[in-house]
Amino acid sequence: MLGLVGSAGVGLAIAPALQVITIPIAIIGAAFLARAWWLQLGGGHEGIWPMRSLITLIVSTAAMTTLWSLRFAGVLGG
Repeated sequence: MLGLVGSAGVGLAIAPALQVITIPIAIIGAAFLARAWWLQLGGGHEGIWPMRSLITLIVSTAAMTTLWSLRFAGVLGG
């Protein structure tokens, strides 16, 4: 984080703001995935594209669950 910002002082000033927005970002991501699952399960689609979208949705859900679990467990940093 500090390397991206370019200065340790600026990075330390941004860190509390990033901690505050962690929960809202997780909630927004979960809401988007819930909407995607609702649309996927609600339709009676046939063909190759619904299967591809289902696979993408499964991978996205697994990635989000893994990353946010690691984040809230403290493995990915503060």
